[in-house]
Amino acid sequence: MKERIETVMHVKVPIFGVQFDINDIGIMAGLTFAVILTMLTVSLDREVKNLRLVFEKIRNGNTDDQRAVFDILSMNQVLNVPPVIGECHTRDFWSGLMKSFLVLPIAIQGGICAIDLNTLLVGVVQNETATATLLLLEGLFLGMIVVLTMHCFSMVKRIDCVFDEAAARLKTLAT
Repeated sequence: MKERIETVMHVKVPIFGVQFDINDIGIMAGLTFAVILTMLTVSLDREVKNLRLVFEKIRNGNTDDQRAVFDILSMNQVLNVPPVIGECHTRDFWSGLMKSFLVLPIAIQGGICAIDLNTLLVGVVQNETATATLLLLEGLFLGMIVVLTMHCFSMVKRIDCVFDEAAARLKTLAT
């Protein structure tokens, strides 16, 4: 019976050669999401600055060069869908779909917190201090994830605005 409980309650990570208690998955997931979202936030911030710099540098160039730079930069986008100059379809669906991926960490960490709150009485009976610490850390990570996700949304919106401004400028130059 003890082996069964240890097998069910412990998760083994073979690549790293470690194992941890299943109750700690909220802390592990929260920390992982916070680190990844921090890296994404820094990356998106740099991307906004770099896009503004490139579009500002090419602003006085000829229209063909500006269009080529716009197209090349558009092709390298991952979490946003820049406008396609000369096409009238909207990009709302694809852009919204890409941005919806940013909400996944909140949903997953929120789900983990909800499950742990739902089983709070079981945890308190086993170890009140550990349960309180676990819930506190999970809540803090959830808060960090929400703040970082909002910041990522803000950065992606700024990237969209930079591309929209560049596209509008190219359209006026073409006419």
